[in-house]
Amino acid sequence: MEYFKITQETKYRNILRPVFPAISQIWGEEKPLLVYGNAEKQDKEISFLPFYHANILSGAFLISKKIGDIWKKYQQGGRYRPCVLGHVETRKLETYYFMYPRLLNVLHKDTVYLKDGEIEQICLCKDLVEIHKVFGIKGKHRTDIIIAGDVLEQMLREGIIGFQTVSVSVKEGTPWKKICSGERGTQLPVRRAELADRAGKPSYRDQRQPGGE
Repeated sequence: MEYFKITQETKYRNILRPVFPAISQIWGEEKPLLVYGNAEKQDKEISFLPFYHANILSGAFLISKKIGDIWKKYQQGGRYRPCVLGHVETRKLETYYFMYPRLLNVLHKDTVYLKDGEIEQICLCKDLVEIHKVFGIKGKHRTDIIIAGDVLEQMLREGIIGFQTVSVSVKEGTPWKKICSGERGTQLPVRRAELADRAGKPSYRDQRQPGGE
């Protein structure tokens, strides 16, 4: 099974850029939610993207209803909040979801990290990921959404365009683990069988994924 990281389209012109509400409005209220967007040129054709990167403060992605309906069929978990994205000047409205993915600990030991601890290149552990189709990988500051190849094919069959994808490596073998050792913050790939042998050195999976369901 192939997997891909989905990212926001950057080549379209005059993109409608949503003004993300506070996290309390997204997840803490039940009333219908209208999200306003701004465009650089009001008198030109405005592009509504099907996928918007998560806002740093809210942590929520904004995806078209068409994408959201597909993803919910392929993967249980995650949070979806219906909303409407609109442009006041042109009175255009489109139905969307605020979305936060189900977070999984499925990284392979060959995942590459930057010096600041953020993930540079994702590598998935085949044995852990094989039944999942749409999920999130939480880095130090950023969450990435990963989709399986058959999910991507379904999106393209339904005519969804206006997003980018990056192929993600999938390997058999050792999952990535974070362990406590004498040096604070030391990170090592550890095989499961080795964990029980580390007496006096508590070990655990990377628990930096808050909000997972």
